[in-house]
Amino acid sequence: MHLRKARILMGSLLLAALWASQAGAKTRCDLPELAHQKKDAATIRRLENLWSEAFLTGNTKIMSCLLDPNYTEISRSGELQYFAEEIGMASRNRDKNLMMPQLPDPNVELHENVATAHGQGMATTTSDGKQVANSYADFFVWKNGRWQAFFSVKIPVHSH
Repeated sequence: MHLRKARILMGSLLLAALWASQAGAKTRCDLPELAHQKKDAATIRRLENLWSEAFLTGNTKIMSCLLDPNYTEISRSGELQYFAEEIGMASRNRDKNLMMPQLPDPNVELHENVATAHGQGMATTTSDGKQVANSYADFFVWKNGRWQAFFSVKIPVHSH
């Protein structure tokens, strides 16, 4: 009899722990900045700007919600960066007071539960000190009533 009660108690504790972890997962990204998402181009453009702002200010909480846990970025050289590296790079911008540049609105295409945003992004500095504009394409997936970025490609735009 004691064994049965112990199993019931253990099962109840496991269910409670599972429920608590699921509840925490659902509320972790209930941020005002991420509210009112729709399957439209305006939402993707808003999230693109929010992503740039969160990266420049080191807001890893927003970044963690915007990016899918399996997020991957590929550069022109073929180098891959993943979720943890992107969050790490953003965290290094905290307290730097980096200014948000004026960026042109991205072109957005919607395909049911997938969206792409592509355009010209923030300039980067090369090893020889030159500023180079970047072209990018970000891919989003609609999951659990919100968009998350799951893949990006960023390449420099060279003038000829």
